Amino acid sequence: MKQHYFHPNRVKEIGMPVINGKGFYEVMVHFLGLIEKLVPESVIDLENFTREYRLREVEGDFEKLDSLPSLWGDLTACNIPGAKYTVENIKEWSEKFRLENIFYKELAWWSVVYYYEATDEIKRIARINEAKRFTRAIGMSESEYWGDRVHETPYQERLSLKEGCFLEEESRAIYPENVEKGIEGDFFGRYLPFNFAPDGLMLGLFPYSKKHQQYERLLLYYEMLTHALKQGEDIKSWSEIHGHGWDPRTSTWYEFEQLMGDHFSAYKKMYRSRTESWMQKSGYIKAKEKRNMSHFIWLVRYRIQGWSLREVADFYSTDLIVLNEDTISHGVKSAAAWVFLDIS
Repeated sequence: MKQHYFHPNRVKEIGMPVINGKGFYEVMVHFLGLIEKLVPESVIDLENFTREYRLREVEGDFEKLDSLPSLWGDLTACNIPGAKYTVENIKEWSEKFRLENIFYKELAWWSVVYYYEATDEIKRIARINEAKRFTRAIGMSESEYWGDRVHETPYQERLSLKEGCFLEEESRAIYPENVEKGIEGDFFGRYLPFNFAPDGLMLGLFPYSKKHQQYERLLLYYEMLTHALKQGEDIKSWSEIHGHGWDPRTSTWYEFEQLMGDHFSAYKKMYRSRTESWMQKSGYIKAKEKRNMSHFIWLVRYRIQGWSLREVADFYSTDLIVLNEDTISHGVKSAAAWVFLDIS
């Protein structure tokens, strides 16, 4: 897992299978993909439940609602027979595969609802018609179109846990009252851009000072230009901004290239330092690194499939590397902590 920054005080939106922090999200998707591959019955059970749900017409109990409650919290709050039946089935599924954390109940129900809607005949026809319209418009084959949508191909739909897991957008995140709100939109492109645009004055006055090597005159120019336009000023007389160009009359290309290379290296260091400093001041921290991803395979074998530590060790040992139970135990506990599972 890469060491991305994340905000430790963000509060996950209740009832949604979302993950805070890109690094944690990537780990979870990796783990869910292993579950689908190594324990396909975990997905098949949810697909069968969805079909049974449709046959029983349990959705009739939800007729007073606009649609099926896609959030686990809303489902558990419904005081109707269909909701109670559904909640019990999802709980039984999580207990069967030893995925007791509420996140997996939220994920299972979200995946069921998505699969239920994807297999609705009216929505299937709508997807088919949309695919025909789109592929004709851009000259794409339908097989190519559905190749990127394998889980929602009409009459071949598959329920997927990893497709139901999402990285939470900061604009939707919840923060405690004493925590500054998160980053939204193109924040870094707008307020912390990488904009190397030196001019002769900057290079002449501050050739070595990292403090002043920002070289962001283009950004300043466009901000001034935008402000002037908003004020209705006549900008025809404005001269274009000038950078620092190579004058072959006074310097060789080698000299110019060396000068720009030195300043560009200094600017990159300054830009990284400034951005990381802003992140830290705003309460963000860098995630720990998870290097050995094979631990998650061991976790699936041990936790979900019920293998013993000895069985896992024997299965994944090789002629060159012999694993013991202590190694497997350590790896399993390490992986479990990343995916909301408790192994004592």
